[in-house]
Amino acid sequence: MNEEGMVRAESVRSALERAFGMIEPNGNGWRVTSRRGNVFQAYRSGAWLVLATHGTAPSSDPLACVARGQRVPAGVKSVGGSPRAEIPLHEAEWLEADLVRLARRFPDEAPDGGAEDRQGNGDWVGLDVAGACSEAGWEPILRPDGSVAVKLETRRGFYQARLLRAGGETRLFGCLRERGAVEEASMRAEAVMLLRVADAVRLVRPAIQTNGGGLDEVGFEVIIGDPLTPQRIDTALGALSVAACACGSELALIEESGAAERFLSLASAKAGALAEATQQ
Repeated sequence: MNEEGMVRAESVRSALERAFGMIEPNGNGWRVTSRRGNVFQAYRSGAWLVLATHGTAPSSDPLACVARGQRVPAGVKSVGGSPRAEIPLHEAEWLEADLVRLARRFPDEAPDGGAEDRQGNGDWVGLDVAGACSEAGWEPILRPDGSVAVKLETRRGFYQARLLRAGGETRLFGCLRERGAVEEASMRAEAVMLLRVADAVRLVRPAIQTNGGGLDEVGFEVIIGDPLTPQRIDTALGALSVAACACGSELALIEESGAAERFLSLASAKAGALAEATQQ
């Protein structure tokens, strides 16, 4: 990691200690005990600081896992049963503030209804965020309702992210497809695909919401706290673009129940083989 513009290991350790309380070296990172008694691992992975909990068995219901993941705090994802926070280290001046904000809630879930509050009860951002998008190199689209949308960078398909402000947070939602009623197998396959992509792509987490027309919007979200800098917008939109490239077209292919069942069978077989290999 370059020294200029990045956070050194000692600065990361100090910020963690001031935000959470007691930390001690553990392998390639730190074992953190928060002031509320929560224990988790913190480690650097390239240009990211990752906070990870362990010991929670993954849910066998992918739909429930997606729903739970939309209730965890901003900056946190829950794709394999245990909450995980991923913080970019390219804005050194905001690291401690981000950790202090995270320390109030990590790794707890937000109150019931948190996901709905983020989806529809905030104020649509306007020209200030449009300017920040432009400064970050993304062309904003001002919609008639006052919202801001941005075209994601993908080789296949056309996808946009919408930006919504609520409670000192900005939610970027990248809708990959709209759908009406589908078979349960299709919804489960869809959830499995979203969870797998979110596990591999930094920042993004699965999101499913209902729009004003009664259709379900399926995609990914990134929720970032203030300050809403061009660098943060660029990182979030870049992550959503990667996720859209990974599965945007594939989501449409599993709408048919037969294809969905085949996908679930293959996914289960792969997961079983991986678990067996891990135990050996």
